[in-house]
Amino acid sequence: MLGDLGSKTNPENTQRIFFMWEGYFFTVAGLICFFEGLPYLASPDALKSALRRIIDMPSGQLRLIGGGLMVLGLLLVYWGRHHGG
Repeated sequence: MLGDLGSKTNPENTQRIFFMWEGYFFTVAGLICFFEGLPYLASPDALKSALRRIIDMPSGQLRLIGGGLMVLGLLLVYWGRHHGG
């Protein structure tokens, strides 16, 4: 997709690449905000209960869950960029 912009040494093409990535950044940031806000809107009481359970979890378990979610996220990004079109 980005390879069809021609020479990378051309300042005009470099600017176009920057603005393409900037658009992706804002799209992803917007989707993150949307999905992060959804539980607060849909079920705030269930969210409070879940957060109480998270506070009681050991730090090691939270790190393991966080690391697993990061790996899953990177795999989804890789899959989407290489197989999603």
